[in-house]
Amino acid sequence: MKEIKNIIKARKEDPLRILYRIKAPIVFPGKVYQDMPEHLKEAIIIARIKQSWEEFQERATIPEAVLYLMNASFEAPLNSDYTEIYLYCATQFAREYMGTDVPPDIRVEKLSEYLEKEKNDFLRKLRSASLRRWKSFTKFKKDLEKELAETQNGGNLQGALSKNSTPKKVQLTLF
Repeated sequence: MKEIKNIIKARKEDPLRILYRIKAPIVFPGKVYQDMPEHLKEAIIIARIKQSWEEFQERATIPEAVLYLMNASFEAPLNSDYTEIYLYCATQFAREYMGTDVPPDIRVEKLSEYLEKEKNDFLRKLRSASLRRWKSFTKFKKDLEKELAETQNGGNLQGALSKNSTPKKVQLTLF
């Protein structure tokens, strides 16, 4: 959580926009659900903040893809394309957010042009599904504004980024 606060301090950005990006629901597949590991939850939040400053906001983050595909693989075996995408995302996640590497026998360094397109389509669908989960953006925005007003002392977001302030979990099957 310390890294999240440092990222927000370094960037002078509308706190409401940051909260909106962080708190978008996290999409899970089907009916099988595993508890979200704490390090994965924090990686999703950090990745969402970083991504909110980039051009690719219409795509889910790599940690979100890892979480979704991990849970999807518990429900049914993934086809070879999605297995390759999952291993690629896991490799990127391990390097960027865990500071480690995956074993060489399952490491995927690069995707083919076709699988890169499939990965990007999957990330767009995942992000789109997350945004569709809000029944009313207006209500969600009002809730965020209220939460921000309650927790904002001197312009900080500490209360809004507390552990009990995590994205919702929703279920959806994308493939």
